[in-house]
Parts: sequence; C-alpha cells; structure tokens
Amino acid sequence: MSESNETTQVETTQVETKQIETKYDYKSPEHKPPFNTDYCEMDVSSFSDEVMCLTIGKNGKNFNEITEKNQIAYIYHIKDRNVIAIWGNKHKFNKVKNDIQKYIDWSTNYINTRD
Repeated sequence: MSESNETTQVETTQVETKQIETKYDYKSPEHKPPFNTDYCEMDVSSFSDEVMCLTIGKNGKNFNEITEKNQIAYIYHIKDRNVIAIWGNKHKFNKVKNDIQKYIDWSTNYINTRD
C-alpha cells in the first residue's frame, strides 16, 4: 500500500456582522425618552449657557440634525445636571459626541471672537 500525501485545503470565510438599524419616527409625538436602547452622557459642565444654546441650535436644530444624520434615538441637554443625554446604538456614541463637540467648539470660537 502506498501512502497518499493529499493536502486538504480549508476554505475560510469571513462572516460580516451587521448592526440592526432601528428606524425612528422623529416627527411622532410619541418619540420621547426613555428608549429601549443604549444610553450615555456627555459632561458639559465646563461650558456656559450661551455656548450650550448655540450648540443646541434654535428649536434644537443642531441636535436634531446630529440625531437624524447618525440615526440614533435622541439627544437631550439635561441642563440641571450639565450633561447631554444620548440614546442610540452604542457603536455610534463616539461619532455623535464628536459631532456635538464640533458644535461646542464652533460656538465657543464664535463667542470668543465676536466684537
């Protein structure tokens, strides 16, 4: 009997994990916290009320834009605790915080350089 030197080639496949995206109806009167999703807070205690007003935008325009662009559930400034509450998928939190920080930086710069 002769020995066989067969090599078995193993095929590997990379399985992609897909995040399930929740679609939110931002215009619904029922769209309000709390949500059954991940949650985090961003400390904004070192910023003035004026900076926060500009950061949030008129009628929440900037927060709404960030919320919808990133398809997260909700962003809310809890003024008495000096935090911004963020509801959504946790893998998006860093991006959302960076977007908020850009508005904070712009607002701070605007206040510091005006007249």
